[in-house]
Amino acid sequence: MYSSIYRNIFEAIMRKYINRARIQDTNQYVFWSTYGFSDTTISSAPAQPSPTSATATFTLSSVLPLTEYISLISSDGTTKKYIPTTTAGISNGHSLQSTISFTFISVLSQQQSISLISSDNTIKKYIYNNFSTTGNVGSAGDVYFTGSSVADCAAQLKIAIEHTNGHNGKLVVAVDGSGGITITQQTGNSTGDTLISVSSSFNNSTNPNPPSSFSGGGIAFIAGSTTSEAASNISAAVNSANGHQSKITASNTGSQVTLTQNTTGHSGNKNITTSTNFNNYCSVNPPSAFSGGTGPFTLIEHVVIARQSSDNISKKENLTSQINGSATVFTTSKSYVPGSLVVYWNGLRQINPTTFSETTSTTFTLSDTPEIGSYIEVEYHQQ
Repeated sequence: MYSSIYRNIFEAIMRKYINRARIQDTNQYVFWSTYGFSDTTISSAPAQPSPTSATATFTLSSVLPLTEYISLISSDGTTKKYIPTTTAGISNGHSLQSTISFTFISVLSQQQSISLISSDNTIKKYIYNNFSTTGNVGSAGDVYFTGSSVADCAAQLKIAIEHTNGHNGKLVVAVDGSGGITITQQTGNSTGDTLISVSSSFNNSTNPNPPSSFSGGGIAFIAGSTTSEAASNISAAVNSANGHQSKITASNTGSQVTLTQNTTGHSGNKNITTSTNFNNYCSVNPPSAFSGGTGPFTLIEHVVIARQSSDNISKKENLTSQINGSATVFTTSKSYVPGSLVVYWNGLRQINPTTFSETTSTTFTLSDTPEIGSYIEVEYHQQ
Protein backbone atom coordinates (compact mmCIF):
# COMPACT_ATOMS: atom_id res chain seq x y z
CA MET A 1 0.00 0.00 0.00
CA TYR A 2 2.68 2.44 0.97
CA SER A 3 5.28 1.60 -1.70
CA SER A 4 3.86 4.00 -4.31
CA ILE A 5 3.53 6.79 -1.74
CA TYR A 6 7.14 6.44 -0.73
CA ARG A 7 8.20 6.35 -4.37
CA ASN A 8 6.24 9.51 -5.19
CA ILE A 9 7.73 11.32 -2.21
CA PHE A 10 11.23 10.19 -3.17
CA GLU A 11 10.78 11.36 -6.77
CA ALA A 12 9.44 14.72 -5.62
CA ILE A 13 12.38 15.25 -3.27
CA MET A 14 14.84 14.35 -6.05
CA ARG A 15 13.19 16.88 -8.37
CA LYS A 16 13.54 19.53 -5.69
CA TYR A 17 17.28 19.02 -5.31
CA ILE A 18 17.87 18.72 -9.06
CA ASN A 19 16.09 22.01 -9.65
CA ARG A 20 17.83 23.83 -6.83
CA ALA A 21 20.94 24.49 -8.97
CA ARG A 22 18.79 25.79 -11.82
CA ILE A 23 16.97 28.27 -9.61
CA GLN A 24 20.10 30.22 -8.71
CA ASP A 25 21.17 30.91 -12.29
CA THR A 26 17.93 31.23 -14.26
CA ASN A 27 15.55 33.00 -11.87
CA GLN A 28 13.25 29.98 -11.83
CA TYR A 29 11.70 28.57 -8.71
CA VAL A 30 9.96 25.48 -7.35
CA PHE A 31 6.79 25.88 -5.30
CA TRP A 32 6.92 23.29 -2.51
CA SER A 33 3.75 22.20 -0.70
CA THR A 34 1.99 19.23 0.88
CA TYR A 35 -1.46 17.98 -0.02
CA GLY A 36 -3.40 14.79 0.68
CA PHE A 37 -4.52 12.77 -2.30
CA SER A 38 -8.08 13.82 -1.54
CA ASP A 39 -7.04 17.36 -2.53
CA THR A 40 -7.60 16.75 -6.24
CA THR A 41 -7.60 20.42 -7.29
CA ILE A 42 -5.53 23.43 -6.44
CA SER A 43 -7.68 26.54 -6.40
CA SER A 44 -5.00 29.02 -7.47
CA ALA A 45 -1.45 29.15 -8.76
CA PRO A 46 1.26 29.39 -6.10
CA ALA A 47 2.54 32.87 -5.33
CA GLN A 48 5.70 33.88 -7.16
CA PRO A 49 8.69 35.35 -5.34
CA SER A 50 8.92 39.13 -5.66
CA PRO A 51 11.66 40.44 -8.01
CA THR A 52 14.30 42.61 -6.34
CA SER A 53 16.51 45.49 -7.50
CA ALA A 54 20.29 45.26 -7.75
CA THR A 55 22.27 47.57 -5.46
CA ALA A 56 25.84 48.69 -4.78
CA THR A 57 27.44 50.76 -2.05
CA PHE A 58 30.83 52.33 -1.43
CA THR A 59 32.27 54.73 1.12
CA LEU A 60 34.74 57.54 0.46
CA SER A 61 37.66 58.05 2.81
CA SER A 62 39.19 61.02 0.94
CA VAL A 63 38.08 63.60 -1.58
CA LEU A 64 38.62 62.28 -5.10
CA PRO A 65 41.26 63.96 -7.28
CA LEU A 66 40.23 65.09 -10.76
CA THR A 67 41.92 62.10 -12.42
CA GLU A 68 39.51 59.57 -10.93
CA TYR A 69 36.10 58.38 -12.12
CA ILE A 70 33.40 55.74 -11.62
CA SER A 71 31.40 54.26 -14.51
CA LEU A 72 27.90 52.80 -14.00
CA ILE A 73 25.55 50.82 -16.26
CA SER A 74 21.79 50.78 -15.74
CA SER A 75 19.53 47.77 -16.34
CA ASP A 76 18.83 48.87 -19.92
CA GLY A 77 22.55 49.11 -20.74
CA THR A 78 22.95 52.90 -20.48
CA THR A 79 26.57 53.67 -19.51
CA LYS A 80 27.63 56.89 -17.78
CA LYS A 81 31.03 57.91 -16.42
CA TYR A 82 31.05 60.25 -13.40
CA ILE A 83 34.05 62.57 -13.12
CA PRO A 84 34.99 65.07 -10.36
CA THR A 85 35.55 68.70 -11.33
CA THR A 86 36.55 71.98 -9.72
CA THR A 87 35.82 74.13 -12.79
CA ALA A 88 33.83 77.24 -11.93
CA GLY A 89 30.36 77.38 -13.43
CA ILE A 90 30.00 73.61 -13.81
CA SER A 91 27.35 72.00 -11.62
CA ASN A 92 26.54 68.42 -10.65
CA GLY A 93 25.21 66.57 -13.68
CA HIS A 94 26.90 68.80 -16.27
CA SER A 95 27.71 66.87 -19.45
CA LEU A 96 31.44 66.94 -20.23
CA GLN A 97 32.62 66.58 -23.83
CA SER A 98 35.60 64.42 -24.78
CA THR A 99 38.51 66.28 -26.37
CA ILE A 100 41.93 65.88 -27.95
CA SER A 101 44.69 68.40 -28.66
CA PHE A 102 47.88 68.22 -30.71
CA THR A 103 50.17 70.65 -32.55
CA PHE A 104 51.64 70.64 -36.04
CA ILE A 105 55.38 71.42 -36.04
CA SER A 106 55.92 70.81 -39.75
CA VAL A 107 53.86 70.46 -42.89
CA LEU A 108 52.59 66.93 -43.43
CA SER A 109 53.89 64.78 -46.25
CA GLN A 110 51.48 63.58 -48.92
CA GLN A 111 48.84 60.99 -47.98
CA GLN A 112 49.43 61.20 -44.22
CA SER A 113 46.12 60.80 -42.39
CA ILE A 114 44.20 60.89 -39.13
CA SER A 115 40.98 58.92 -38.47
CA LEU A 116 38.39 60.24 -36.02
CA ILE A 117 35.18 58.77 -34.58
CA SER A 118 32.34 60.92 -33.22
CA SER A 119 30.06 59.97 -30.33
CA ASP A 120 27.50 58.46 -32.71
CA ASN A 121 30.21 56.22 -34.18
CA THR A 122 30.63 58.16 -37.44
CA ILE A 123 34.12 57.31 -38.74
CA LYS A 124 36.02 59.63 -41.07
CA LYS A 125 39.60 59.50 -42.35
CA TYR A 126 41.19 62.86 -43.15
CA ILE A 127 44.06 62.63 -45.67
CA TYR A 128 46.58 65.38 -46.39
CA ASN A 129 46.57 65.88 -50.19
CA ASN A 130 48.12 69.14 -51.34
CA PHE A 131 47.03 68.44 -54.92
CA SER A 132 43.33 68.46 -54.01
CA THR A 133 40.92 70.85 -52.34
CA THR A 134 39.99 70.75 -48.66
CA GLY A 135 36.66 68.95 -48.19
CA ASN A 136 36.87 66.90 -51.39
CA VAL A 137 36.17 63.19 -51.06
CA GLY A 138 38.47 60.48 -52.40
CA SER A 139 37.41 57.25 -54.09
CA ALA A 140 37.34 55.39 -50.75
CA GLY A 141 35.19 58.05 -49.10
CA ASP A 142 38.13 59.71 -47.32
CA VAL A 143 38.12 63.49 -46.89
CA TYR A 144 41.07 65.54 -48.16
CA PHE A 145 42.68 68.59 -46.58
CA THR A 146 45.63 70.74 -47.63
CA GLY A 147 48.04 73.13 -45.90
CA SER A 148 51.07 75.17 -46.81
CA SER A 149 52.28 75.85 -43.23
CA VAL A 150 51.78 74.43 -39.77
CA ALA A 151 49.07 76.99 -39.03
CA ASP A 152 47.46 76.32 -42.41
CA CYS A 153 47.54 72.52 -41.85
CA ALA A 154 45.58 73.02 -38.62
CA ALA A 155 43.18 75.49 -40.24
CA GLN A 156 42.54 73.26 -43.28
CA LEU A 157 42.01 70.17 -41.11
CA LYS A 158 39.42 72.19 -39.15
CA ILE A 159 37.62 73.06 -42.38
CA ALA A 160 37.66 69.40 -43.53
CA ILE A 161 36.27 68.10 -40.21
CA GLU A 162 33.48 70.70 -40.16
CA HIS A 163 32.71 70.20 -43.87
CA THR A 164 29.48 68.47 -44.95
CA ASN A 165 31.69 65.65 -46.22
CA GLY A 166 33.40 65.48 -42.86
CA HIS A 167 31.90 65.16 -39.38
CA ASN A 168 29.67 68.13 -40.16
CA GLY A 169 29.00 69.45 -36.66
CA LYS A 170 29.56 66.22 -34.73
CA LEU A 171 33.08 67.37 -33.83
CA VAL A 172 33.86 70.96 -32.86
CA VAL A 173 37.32 72.23 -33.83
CA ALA A 174 39.39 75.17 -32.53
CA VAL A 175 42.84 76.29 -33.73
CA ASP A 176 45.32 78.67 -32.09
CA GLY A 177 46.89 80.13 -35.23
CA SER A 178 50.26 78.55 -34.50
CA GLY A 179 49.62 74.95 -35.55
CA GLY A 180 47.74 73.91 -32.40
CA ILE A 181 44.35 72.23 -32.79
CA THR A 182 41.71 71.07 -30.28
CA ILE A 183 38.90 68.74 -31.35
CA THR A 184 35.86 68.28 -29.09
CA GLN A 185 32.96 65.86 -29.32
CA GLN A 186 29.72 67.78 -29.79
CA THR A 187 27.85 65.26 -27.62
CA GLY A 188 28.90 64.87 -24.00
CA ASN A 189 29.39 61.74 -21.88
CA SER A 190 31.98 58.99 -22.18
CA THR A 191 30.47 57.71 -25.45
CA GLY A 192 32.76 60.35 -26.96
CA ASP A 193 35.91 58.66 -25.62
CA THR A 194 36.48 57.08 -29.04
CA LEU A 195 39.66 55.77 -30.62
CA ILE A 196 41.99 57.78 -32.87
CA SER A 197 44.39 56.36 -35.43
CA VAL A 198 47.05 58.05 -37.58
CA SER A 199 49.20 56.96 -40.50
CA SER A 200 52.78 55.83 -39.94
CA SER A 201 54.49 59.22 -40.45
CA PHE A 202 51.76 61.57 -39.20
CA ASN A 203 53.39 62.01 -35.80
CA ASN A 204 56.66 63.11 -37.43
CA SER A 205 54.92 66.42 -38.07
CA THR A 206 53.29 66.89 -34.65
CA ASN A 207 54.40 67.57 -31.10
CA PRO A 208 52.57 66.84 -28.90
CA ASN A 209 51.12 64.01 -30.96
CA PRO A 210 47.44 63.08 -31.18
CA PRO A 211 46.51 60.71 -28.31
CA SER A 212 45.20 57.23 -28.96
CA SER A 213 41.66 58.27 -28.03
CA PHE A 214 39.45 61.15 -27.03
CA SER A 215 39.16 61.53 -23.25
CA GLY A 216 37.44 63.52 -20.53
CA GLY A 217 33.87 62.75 -21.52
CA GLY A 218 31.41 62.06 -18.75
CA ILE A 219 29.02 63.52 -16.21
CA ALA A 220 30.53 66.03 -13.81
CA PHE A 221 30.18 66.18 -10.05
CA ILE A 222 31.74 68.84 -7.85
CA ALA A 223 34.80 67.33 -6.18
CA GLY A 224 33.86 68.93 -2.84
CA SER A 225 35.97 69.71 0.19
CA THR A 226 34.79 66.81 2.39
CA THR A 227 33.93 63.16 1.74
CA SER A 228 30.29 63.77 2.74
CA GLU A 229 30.04 66.61 0.28
CA ALA A 230 31.65 64.53 -2.46
CA ALA A 231 29.25 61.62 -1.78
CA SER A 232 26.29 64.00 -1.94
CA ASN A 233 27.55 65.47 -5.22
CA ILE A 234 28.07 62.03 -6.78
CA SER A 235 24.47 61.16 -5.86
CA ALA A 236 23.21 64.40 -7.37
CA ALA A 237 25.08 63.74 -10.62
CA VAL A 238 23.72 60.19 -10.91
CA ASN A 239 20.17 61.44 -10.27
CA SER A 240 20.50 64.32 -12.77
CA ALA A 241 18.85 64.47 -16.19
CA ASN A 242 22.24 63.97 -17.88
CA GLY A 243 23.04 61.13 -15.51
CA HIS A 244 21.07 57.96 -14.82
CA GLN A 245 17.91 59.81 -13.79
CA SER A 246 14.96 57.36 -13.44
CA LYS A 247 17.30 54.43 -14.21
CA ILE A 248 19.57 54.38 -11.14
CA THR A 249 18.75 56.07 -7.85
CA ALA A 250 21.68 57.31 -5.77
CA SER A 251 21.66 58.48 -2.15
CA ASN A 252 24.23 59.11 0.49
CA THR A 253 24.52 58.79 4.24
CA GLY A 254 27.57 60.81 5.16
CA SER A 255 30.43 59.48 3.06
CA GLN A 256 28.58 56.34 1.96
CA VAL A 257 26.93 56.22 -1.47
CA THR A 258 24.13 53.74 -2.17
CA LEU A 259 23.16 52.97 -5.77
CA THR A 260 19.92 51.14 -6.67
CA GLN A 261 18.77 50.01 -10.09
CA ASN A 262 15.24 51.34 -10.64
CA THR A 263 14.27 48.32 -12.73
CA THR A 264 13.99 45.07 -10.78
CA GLY A 265 15.49 41.86 -12.05
CA HIS A 266 18.79 40.14 -12.73
CA SER A 267 19.35 42.49 -15.71
CA GLY A 268 20.40 45.11 -13.13
CA ASN A 269 23.45 43.12 -11.99
CA LYS A 270 25.65 45.24 -14.26
CA ASN A 271 29.41 45.79 -14.05
CA ILE A 272 30.93 48.79 -12.28
CA THR A 273 34.29 50.15 -13.41
CA THR A 274 36.52 52.73 -11.78
CA SER A 275 39.77 54.48 -12.55
CA THR A 276 42.96 52.71 -11.50
CA ASN A 277 43.39 54.52 -8.18
CA PHE A 278 39.74 55.16 -7.27
CA ASN A 279 39.80 52.59 -4.46
CA ASN A 280 42.71 54.40 -2.82
CA TYR A 281 40.18 57.04 -1.76
CA CYS A 282 37.60 54.63 -0.35
CA SER A 283 37.27 52.87 3.00
CA VAL A 284 34.71 50.55 1.39
CA ASN A 285 35.45 50.01 -2.30
CA PRO A 286 32.78 49.94 -4.99
CA PRO A 287 32.01 46.31 -5.95
CA SER A 288 32.87 45.08 -9.42
CA ALA A 289 29.17 44.81 -10.18
CA PHE A 290 25.71 45.55 -8.83
CA SER A 291 24.26 42.56 -7.04
CA GLY A 292 21.02 41.27 -5.54
CA GLY A 293 18.83 41.78 -8.61
CA THR A 294 16.44 38.84 -9.01
CA GLY A 295 13.55 38.02 -11.32
CA PRO A 296 11.42 37.97 -13.29
CA PHE A 297 10.52 34.49 -12.10
CA THR A 298 9.02 31.58 -14.02
CA LEU A 299 7.26 28.69 -12.31
CA ILE A 300 8.95 25.50 -13.51
CA GLU A 301 7.38 23.00 -11.13
CA HIS A 302 4.73 22.74 -8.46
CA VAL A 303 5.85 19.79 -6.35
CA VAL A 304 3.10 18.17 -4.29
CA ILE A 305 4.09 15.70 -1.59
CA ALA A 306 1.21 13.33 -0.88
CA ARG A 307 0.22 12.07 2.52
CA GLN A 308 -1.85 9.02 3.37
CA SER A 309 -5.29 9.74 4.82
CA SER A 310 -8.12 7.56 6.04
CA ASP A 311 -10.32 8.25 3.01
CA ASN A 312 -7.51 7.95 0.52
CA ILE A 313 -6.42 4.41 -0.39
CA SER A 314 -3.58 3.29 -2.63
CA LYS A 315 -4.69 0.53 -5.02
CA LYS A 316 -2.61 -1.98 -6.95
CA GLU A 317 -4.23 -4.16 -9.62
CA ASN A 318 -3.19 -6.71 -12.21
CA LEU A 319 -5.09 -6.09 -15.46
CA THR A 320 -3.39 -8.82 -17.50
CA SER A 321 -6.76 -10.60 -17.97
CA GLN A 322 -7.93 -7.68 -20.11
CA ILE A 323 -5.19 -8.28 -22.73
CA ASN A 324 -6.64 -9.87 -25.88
CA GLY A 325 -4.11 -8.87 -28.53
CA SER A 326 -6.16 -5.90 -29.79
CA ALA A 327 -7.23 -3.95 -26.71
CA THR A 328 -5.50 -0.65 -25.92
CA VAL A 329 -8.09 0.66 -23.43
CA PHE A 330 -7.98 -0.82 -19.93
CA THR A 331 -10.31 -0.40 -16.96
CA THR A 332 -9.55 -0.14 -13.24
CA SER A 333 -11.92 -1.52 -10.63
CA LYS A 334 -12.12 1.78 -8.75
CA SER A 335 -12.04 5.42 -9.77
CA TYR A 336 -8.56 6.91 -9.53
CA VAL A 337 -7.40 10.41 -8.63
CA PRO A 338 -6.37 12.16 -11.87
CA GLY A 339 -2.60 12.20 -12.21
CA SER A 340 -2.05 9.39 -9.70
CA LEU A 341 -2.22 6.46 -12.15
CA VAL A 342 1.02 4.50 -12.64
CA VAL A 343 1.06 1.83 -15.39
CA TYR A 344 3.59 -1.01 -15.72
CA TRP A 345 3.79 -3.00 -18.97
CA ASN A 346 5.94 -6.11 -18.55
CA GLY A 347 7.46 -4.39 -15.52
CA LEU A 348 8.39 -1.19 -17.38
CA ARG A 349 6.80 1.99 -16.09
CA GLN A 350 4.93 3.86 -18.82
CA ILE A 351 5.13 7.62 -19.35
CA ASN A 352 2.01 9.78 -19.15
CA PRO A 353 1.03 11.12 -21.70
CA THR A 354 3.72 9.71 -24.04
CA THR A 355 3.03 5.96 -23.82
CA PHE A 356 -0.37 6.08 -22.11
CA SER A 357 -3.07 8.62 -21.28
CA GLU A 358 -5.77 8.83 -18.65
CA THR A 359 -9.13 8.87 -20.44
CA THR A 360 -11.78 8.63 -17.72
CA SER A 361 -11.66 8.18 -13.95
CA THR A 362 -11.62 4.38 -14.46
CA THR A 363 -9.95 3.92 -17.86
CA PHE A 364 -6.66 4.63 -19.57
CA THR A 365 -5.36 4.09 -23.11
CA LEU A 366 -1.97 2.67 -24.13
CA SER A 367 -0.28 4.10 -27.21
CA ASP A 368 0.64 0.57 -28.37
CA THR A 369 -1.25 -2.75 -28.24
CA PRO A 370 0.00 -5.34 -25.71
CA GLU A 371 0.39 -8.82 -27.16
CA ILE A 372 -1.11 -11.90 -25.51
CA GLY A 373 1.44 -13.14 -23.01
CA SER A 374 2.24 -9.62 -21.81
CA TYR A 375 1.12 -8.39 -18.41
CA ILE A 376 -0.21 -5.05 -17.23
CA GLU A 377 -0.15 -3.82 -13.63
CA VAL A 378 -1.35 -0.49 -12.28
CA GLU A 379 -1.14 1.50 -9.10
CA TYR A 380 -3.34 4.49 -8.31
CA HIS A 381 -4.97 6.44 -5.53
CA GLN A 382 -8.64 5.81 -5.14
CA GLN A 383 -11.04 8.70 -5.22
